[in-house]
Amino acid sequence: MPNIAEKSRVFGGKGVVLSFTTAPNVFLHRELIPGTKKYRYKVIDGANMFEAAFNSLNLFDPTA
Repeated sequence: MPNIAEKSRVFGGKGVVLSFTTAPNVFLHRELIPGTKKYRYKVIDGANMFEAAFNSLNLFDPTA
């Protein structure tokens, strides 16, 4: 399993924005699937920095 390079909570603690050390310029939104020990991942397109990925979530719908 890859190591996490950066991580920050979003959506009132419902999910996190993160990047892995193997691909530090790829940012993902990770959310725990209720009732399981699994996560749903979604790549945040167009983000080249952590702050840009975090700020772009204003337009991002994690339920889609």
